[in-house]
Amino acid sequence: MPFRISRLSSSANINPLGKRLLISTCSPKIFAMSLSVSCYGSLFFGWVMGLLNMIHINRSAKESSAISVTNQGKARLKAGKWIILFPEGTRTPVGSHKPYRKGGARLAGLTQATVLPVAHNAGRYWPRNSFLKYPGLITVSIGPAIASSGKSGDQLHTEVESWIEGEMRRIDPKAY
Repeated sequence: MPFRISRLSSSANINPLGKRLLISTCSPKIFAMSLSVSCYGSLFFGWVMGLLNMIHINRSAKESSAISVTNQGKARLKAGKWIILFPEGTRTPVGSHKPYRKGGARLAGLTQATVLPVAHNAGRYWPRNSFLKYPGLITVSIGPAIASSGKSGDQLHTEVESWIEGEMRRIDPKAY
């Protein structure tokens, strides 16, 4: 796919190993990811993350954060970057469902960006709140491109969430 097409990827929340896999295989080398402001607390790690030009999310200030994510997202898309968002907001236990946040769908609708949904089962092998990793085959499933043109943010949100959750049940049926 050409670098200049505006894309917004919405993925089931993902562990650090899965993020590396997604970045290295599914997106151009020019991208922006969402990152919670709380990750900037570490002196060195926060400084390095601040230099990466990610989309900063302050979860403690929901209203201003939504506006900020939209503004940052518009700027990144205008600069030709792909955006990777994690609509669950945080990693969830395997087989559980947390309602998706609507910021990514809102951004896609406002910018007419195409959404590329991604589902994976990496949480089975690197569980939430665990440093331990287990051997296994990680399946990454990339869905059909979802055009945002003519759809409301709520319609996009429902379509993306339905595809990802349905695909999770297909690639990891034992978890559900």
